[in-house]
Amino acid sequence: MPVTGWLGAVIPLVVAIFAAVAAYIFNIQLEKKRAFLKRTSDQLQYLYGPLKAITYASRMSWSAFIHHYGDQGTFFFFSDPVNPEQVKMWRNWVIHVFSPLHEKMEKIILDNTHLLEGDMPVEFGMLLAHIETYKSTISLWSDDNICDNDTVFRNTALVDFPTTLDERVSNDFDLLMRRQASLLASTQKTSWFHR
Repeated sequence: MPVTGWLGAVIPLVVAIFAAVAAYIFNIQLEKKRAFLKRTSDQLQYLYGPLKAITYASRMSWSAFIHHYGDQGTFFFFSDPVNPEQVKMWRNWVIHVFSPLHEKMEKIILDNTHLLEGDMPVEFGMLLAHIETYKSTISLWSDDNICDNDTVFRNTALVDFPTTLDERVSNDFDLLMRRQASLLASTQKTSWFHR
């Protein structure tokens, strides 16, 4: 067989093998992007989206409470003497407004820890500790311990609410939204190219 005849048979075979390998590699990369897009979308849908909405509601509720009941933004049971009616109002808001919102955040975090990237954010750990220590505080509430020498201790959690939680959730949410948009654009371009 002449050289040109031999090359004429081998070249199409090499091109076909190269095209098949290239298509295989391209498909693997596309599937990796799609999997990353799905994970990012799940992080937004199940973790950071709901957390962003609830942290917003929590912040607005706290602002309304302080605006209506607070004394220039301070806790009223730090006053001397402590007003029993104010303590009752505080407890009512904790039980019926703040705790339910915080427990929703707790459930979202605990049900979706697999969607976190790396270690759990410090703010999430602080929130979980705040919620759990408040449960202990609330369990001891009764009308006979409204005001005494330990009024502050009897009405607050041992771990403070993380003041940077809202910022952390918003920043992570925004980062994931940008990532999702970039991945969507990238997979749509490659999907179109692949057709």
